[in-house]
Amino acid sequence: MVDVWPYAEGVFAADTFPKMWSWLVEEGMLRTVFYEGTRPLTLPGLVRYFDPLLNPGRLLLLATAKSGEGAGFSWFDHVMPGITAYASTFFRRKFWGPAAAEANRIALDYIFAVYRLARVYAITPARNRLAIAHAQRLGFRLLTLAPDMLDYHGGPATAAVLTLARDDFETGGF
Repeated sequence: MVDVWPYAEGVFAADTFPKMWSWLVEEGMLRTVFYEGTRPLTLPGLVRYFDPLLNPGRLLLLATAKSGEGAGFSWFDHVMPGITAYASTFFRRKFWGPAAAEANRIALDYIFAVYRLARVYAITPARNRLAIAHAQRLGFRLLTLAPDMLDYHGGPATAAVLTLARDDFETGGF
């Protein structure tokens, strides 16, 4: 259903980030995906957020439908080879369900295989039940609910902390 590619400047079209921005805005998901702080993210802020020189521990993966249409993107923060990373994802609504799940499985397979991580974590506001359910379908397990761990739209929020071990992912033991 989808292909997933690690982002590399100069390899992807110059309008990659404006397209990502337009998806977030058109879907009304900008403040859901990038929820920290009181000021909303801007397009230049999105470009800086994924700039590998400013954020060397961040890996961006772009997903496209087999037709070539942009489906969404996933990224991993604080990538520590051989140890861990934190997963995040955004998909356009028309790709929710099997396509997003397939893209996220490919992204997880990539990060586990290339970086040989022991474990991946996902942290989301506990009120984001769709994100939690999606992560659990991918094999993530709820580790804990952490009160006041997140800044959600400028205020404290409980975080759901989920985890997926490489061994569980590779053996399908989830």
